[in-house]
Amino acid sequence: MAKFIKFELKRAVTSKWFLILFVGLAVMALAISVYCVMNRDDSSAGKQVLYGVAYYETFEELSQQIETTKEALKAEENELTEGIANGSLNDLQIAAAERNIQYLETNISVMTVLSENSISFDHATAYHNFNVKNGASVAITILFISWIIVGLFAALKISCNIPSELKEGQAKLSFVLPIGKTRYSLARYAADTLKFILLYIVLAIIVLICSVIFFEPSGYYTVAAVGSAALLLSPPAAVFLSLGFGLFYIIACSAIGYIVSLLIHNNVASLLVTAFVCLSGYLIEAVDRGIYGTITFSKYLLPCTLNIDKVFYSAEANSVWVAILITLAYLIPFFIVSLIKFKHTDLN
Repeated sequence: MAKFIKFELKRAVTSKWFLILFVGLAVMALAISVYCVMNRDDSSAGKQVLYGVAYYETFEELSQQIETTKEALKAEENELTEGIANGSLNDLQIAAAERNIQYLETNISVMTVLSENSISFDHATAYHNFNVKNGASVAITILFISWIIVGLFAALKISCNIPSELKEGQAKLSFVLPIGKTRYSLARYAADTLKFILLYIVLAIIVLICSVIFFEPSGYYTVAAVGSAALLLSPPAAVFLSLGFGLFYIIACSAIGYIVSLLIHNNVASLLVTAFVCLSGYLIEAVDRGIYGTITFSKYLLPCTLNIDKVFYSAEANSVWVAILITLAYLIPFFIVSLIKFKHTDLN
């Protein structure tokens, strides 16, 4: 089986469409980097939102902001406690107060980490905000776009493996190989997933090189904050973190494509179902927010948990580990069921 995976992997990475995808993403990374270099002198290029932190020119101003916000947080917590105790707040008001407290906690944690590391306002950008002057911000943006494209491409490609072999009549030959049809399908799935993982890793290296060549190597940071925790990400750290998030997304999408390919043996239907599961997350969240005014049930659905970095730019999102666990809770049972069903399905 290992030899088969090696053969499939070698055949896949030398294919024309794979090279076109890789070159296209590499050119995109280079083009965005060049665009940033050409526009970094724009007076509006450095304007940004930084987790609610007001612009400061000196660190004394920042320290004053921290003290003022701490007082506001204490007042908000006291008001919430008293409101719950005397029953003057309904559920919606309590939820709104809790969100405001979380917002203030995040605001304080960001200001604290900026103050402790002596980072000026213009040299910090919130996670997932695009700033042409900030190499870490640009790297995260490029890699986020890339993992969406690679993950979707991987899912759609894998979702057509079994249906295509059935349609073209190749299945009768492939499934009588000594390794068996189930192990054969797993080998193809593993080979396809590995090649997309390899593609994304190489692309991350290219993005890191671009960040070193086109941007100042130090002094600019992206801030990733959630609750009372905040991290400063330099370009290498931003690339490393995005690499982890992207690999999870690609692996999860590949698994979705494989599960669908085993359950649905029609190319068009398999493509449509896979595309919907991988892309419908933001649509479902929009509907959820439109009904309830905030994200409620949607954050427990598979399409909405694939981007596990969402916690850094969406206040209602699950934590990274909760999002991972929810995703695995969906994928593992479906993976096992689809394998069992495929094993006992007569494909002749």
